[in-house]
Amino acid sequence: MIQWYNYSITFSNFKKYTMKKITLNLLFVALIALFIASCDKDEAVTETPEIPEEPLTEKVERQYVLLEIATGTWCVNCPGAAMGADDLHKNGKKIAVLENHNGDDYVNDAGTVRIQIYGITGLPTAMFDGTIESPGGNTTESIYSSYLPKYEEALAADADFRINTKAVKTNAGAYDLTIKVKRAGNDSIGTPYLFVAYTESHIAEEWVFQTELNFVNRGFYPDFMGTQVDNETTEEQVFNITVTPDSSWKQENSEIIIFVQNMETYKVLQTDLIELSELESQ
Repeated sequence: MIQWYNYSITFSNFKKYTMKKITLNLLFVALIALFIASCDKDEAVTETPEIPEEPLTEKVERQYVLLEIATGTWCVNCPGAAMGADDLHKNGKKIAVLENHNGDDYVNDAGTVRIQIYGITGLPTAMFDGTIESPGGNTTESIYSSYLPKYEEALAADADFRINTKAVKTNAGAYDLTIKVKRAGNDSIGTPYLFVAYTESHIAEEWVFQTELNFVNRGFYPDFMGTQVDNETTEEQVFNITVTPDSSWKQENSEIIIFVQNMETYKVLQTDLIELSELESQ
């Protein structure tokens, strides 16, 4: 019998001990290999166009037009508004759609606040870049023809900021956003706030002759209050925001909308957009 550190080891339990030790060592090596492999794996990353380093002395073009629609699945004329937004998107317009629901299962605090700040009392009502209003809809037909000139009017207006967004998907399924904003021109821009919204599309839902919902406002991050942006500096400002979607949301059908809005006049000063399908396909 061998005495070692006061632990009695016979040949039989020494064999068991040795095999257990070998098994643990192999498990440890496997875990290390898995860790190294995960470190070597490329991150899922997407990024919108960079902002020029030089000062933006003149206003810039709009990256996207923000279209917000106050809607509800009970509203008989809301399908026309939804189809109008879908058609803008299908026709390749530079549009970021945010549908804020009222009175149905898709209501949330962010959507309710967005409807309230515009003083909307009837559904559907669309707001292009916060100030161009287009009320009304249709039960069975798209109102694309009504939305198109409103979109073109908003797109033609110069923007007061440039936005660059880099999105990295984490192992936990969240999205870490690095958002850079830079003021353009010298006009007064009031009190600008940065907002980040998550939308989901292709949600199966039977409503007023329709079978799905698109661009549903799922929430704002970090919340619907937004983050104030310095309205004086012309230097680049950087904001780090994490978006953590609910596990039931289909991320391959989702977008993240980033926009700066003057909360005195509600004019949207610039909008950026990340299509999460680009990250989910990596």
